[in-house]
Amino acid sequence: MISPIVLAIPLYIIFFRLKSIIARVVLFSYMISPIVLAIPLYIIFFRLGLLNQYISAVLAVTAISAPFSIWLMWQYFQNIPIAYEESAWTRGASRWRAARDIVLPLARPGYISVAIFAFAVAWNDYTMVKVVLNDQALYPLTVGSELIFQEVFVGWGEQMSMMLIMSFPPFLVAAFLQNYLLQGFNLGHG
Repeated sequence: MISPIVLAIPLYIIFFRLKSIIARVVLFSYMISPIVLAIPLYIIFFRLGLLNQYISAVLAVTAISAPFSIWLMWQYFQNIPIAYEESAWTRGASRWRAARDIVLPLARPGYISVAIFAFAVAWNDYTMVKVVLNDQALYPLTVGSELIFQEVFVGWGEQMSMMLIMSFPPFLVAAFLQNYLLQGFNLGHG
């Protein structure tokens, strides 16, 4: 029986040689409109029995934000000097320990900025949630707020209070993490 590690070595070599091409393909996939994914994701979730469940909304929004997030983190890790890892290796640290103790703390601004970006994409998503969730009781606040205002009478006070409530989470995330966000989008140069 062949070890899984032996089988993975050729894939690693191919991936390592094609890493810049793969990174560009991932970034290019972000340029595809999210609505193009709506019908295939609906079919997939229908066949898996995941329609009208929160997990389908999470997976659909992840499919939208993942390409840019992967590309941004790849760029961020490319800008962390290898000398830091090499220094840890010469002091006896394994590759995993060097990555955990050296690289991940240095990449904190990158993954926090990616988390903020993914949060913003998820918070602003309307279409995918409407496609995969049919039950109005399952709608998140950003999509379900339209149900309040479907009546003929427009309650401007109610509408403004709902918009104020909906703007608090993004505002708080941006306010508390703005330093990491600016450092993260600087791609390690500051």
